[in-house]
Amino acid sequence: MLTTVLSKLDNRRMRRVLLVIEDFSEAMYLETLLKKLGFDCLAVRNELGLSTQILQLSPHLIIATYNGRKVKGFSLGSRIRRNAAGEPGLILLRKGNEPQVPTSGQVDGLLNSPVNARELIAMVCSVCSINIMQLIEKIKRVQTSGGGLGQAPIHVSGKSRESERIAVSGNRFAQAQVKLRGQDQDTSNNHASEAGSKSEPASSQSLGEGGDFDEARNQFEDLLGILESMSPTVEKNSDFRRQAKWSHENAPVNYDRFLESMPPARSNGIDGKLAKLEVEEFRGLENREEIKEVDDERKEFVRALFKK
Repeated sequence: MLTTVLSKLDNRRMRRVLLVIEDFSEAMYLETLLKKLGFDCLAVRNELGLSTQILQLSPHLIIATYNGRKVKGFSLGSRIRRNAAGEPGLILLRKGNEPQVPTSGQVDGLLNSPVNARELIAMVCSVCSINIMQLIEKIKRVQTSGGGLGQAPIHVSGKSRESERIAVSGNRFAQAQVKLRGQDQDTSNNHASEAGSKSEPASSQSLGEGGDFDEARNQFEDLLGILESMSPTVEKNSDFRRQAKWSHENAPVNYDRFLESMPPARSNGIDGKLAKLEVEEFRGLENREEIKEVDDERKEFVRALFKK
């Protein structure tokens, strides 16, 4: 009973996340996303004063660039000090064109950058031992309350790979794999068998009290549209742009009706000679003598201003 209560309290506490990411747009996007999901998040763009930031924030998780100009995440594992609970965890974001560099120390996860929102949430739940069912409910509440998950900053991401597994490496997360689509039964059994191990936070207990991974996965898949709206994919495909332009299915039909309702354009415009006569007639209504008199008075006034 006491263990269950402590587990629930642990899942309710706010997790602190430190982002050490060079890419400004990706850092802002992830910071907004994690804050909407209830995380206390801080983003920095380089390692200057990183030790001070870690001491002040005391993060449960660090998400860092794998190998950038100002951030060398592959060496952070040996430089950060973990507490008895193994915190802070470390997740690295690696671009596809970056060369493979041996990591030092313990790394809890590795994701491709630009990061996919679904993969990130699944790995954060695994590393931080968060009950994924509660996080799903939080996503639903934010969407229902009009929080606008789709209002996150625009983020250009690569095509999602449905068959890709998220391999969580490191001593604490050995052989823990999460597959968001087409989850195999053996992976589900893997999570169930690791439930009693304290060194495996990605156990079935973090997926719900009943350890029902399939139910969690199905509910997570139901939110696919929400999460994809948080990280819209921009493609150079004309069909994609057409679908984005006509977001409403009746929009093309309504636009055609609007064009049909417009009056036809006149083939012949106003005759130039007639327009010239009209202008000359309008100018003829002016009193040239009065205009000349006013101009002369204005000139005399200006001359008087500059006389010594």
